[in-house]
Amino acid sequence: MAVSLPCLATGRNRQALPCSSEGGALLNRRTLLASGLVLALTGLTACNSRVSQPPLPVVGAGSMFVFPVMQRWTKDFSQIHTHVAMSYASTGDAAGLSLLASGKAAFAAVDEPLPPAELAAKQLLELPETAGPVCIIYHLPGMRQTLRLSGETLADIFLGKITKWNDPAIQKDNPGIPLPAHTITVFHRTDGSGSTALLTQYLAAASPAWQQKAGAGSTVNWPAGAGSEGSEDLASEVRDSPYSLGYVELTYAQENYLHTAALENAAGRFITPTGASATAALDAFQNKLTANANTVVVNPPATAPAAYPIVGLNYLILPRDGVSPAKQRALRQFAEFVLHNGQDISAELHYARLTPSLLNYDEQQLASMTADGHPLQKR
Repeated sequence: MAVSLPCLATGRNRQALPCSSEGGALLNRRTLLASGLVLALTGLTACNSRVSQPPLPVVGAGSMFVFPVMQRWTKDFSQIHTHVAMSYASTGDAAGLSLLASGKAAFAAVDEPLPPAELAAKQLLELPETAGPVCIIYHLPGMRQTLRLSGETLADIFLGKITKWNDPAIQKDNPGIPLPAHTITVFHRTDGSGSTALLTQYLAAASPAWQQKAGAGSTVNWPAGAGSEGSEDLASEVRDSPYSLGYVELTYAQENYLHTAALENAAGRFITPTGASATAALDAFQNKLTANANTVVVNPPATAPAAYPIVGLNYLILPRDGVSPAKQRALRQFAEFVLHNGQDISAELHYARLTPSLLNYDEQQLASMTADGHPLQKR
């Protein structure tokens, strides 16, 4: 006997039509199959909607001075902002700017500020991002006390006038400390370097002889010593050469377990390079930095007795405008990260925190960023 079963409603009136058990079973099977297909397609669509787009690659290049902290900044930023893959190459200032100009890098970092005319002509923003001390590193086997050096004594070492560790001038800076009679092996940078520019400014201010013979700049004609390219190589040379001396940024000294000298400041005190003593130098130049963010932080006044005498600001170079809104937003987000979360990372790695006036200056600069001539929209 045929049994009538309710079937799917059809038509505009959507009335249930009777059907046989055989027909109903067949229709029910088709309905289940169709429902299963719909569910499968729905699940596939949902799955596809959850497949993230590959992260936007944003590459920077430039300063070796900032490389240790930049590694942390780019890594931590990319972990928070997973839509961006931020990276940085330690190429040196000149190469970083060249890569930025060619479009192979999206941003650069430099130790020496660019002239205002160049920034305007190339439509670039320049933001102080951190600061740190340029350290005199040395390798004196058996010496446990911190070596102390005045600016004049240090200048005479780099001039080649002082050649022995037990020279009376070094002994005068280090009373009561026995110093070896070994020859001093001097290392210096051969490539263009912001660290060299800062060191030579300090030497030129301390020694008329240095000013006359070598002067100041990112590259100079070194009167004595052996050349090395890059901070990493120079630190390695001093580490592997007993009785040697050179100069690098603080992080490179620490990574190579090298001793750093205490340098004499304008107050007549011998100060070791630390993030705190670098911040003291920035504080001493607070008014000048407020008026001009490109002020050189070398030889702070005697009114800052805790300040280290050779401190360098590092600058983030960004395009003021760009054709890609996504990339411009990523660059601004990264800069904001550096100015806020990044300052804690700077302190952790023994760089100096930026002063409030510099942070305020940077925020004003970032507000002028555009994409294809239009203000950036935050997302």
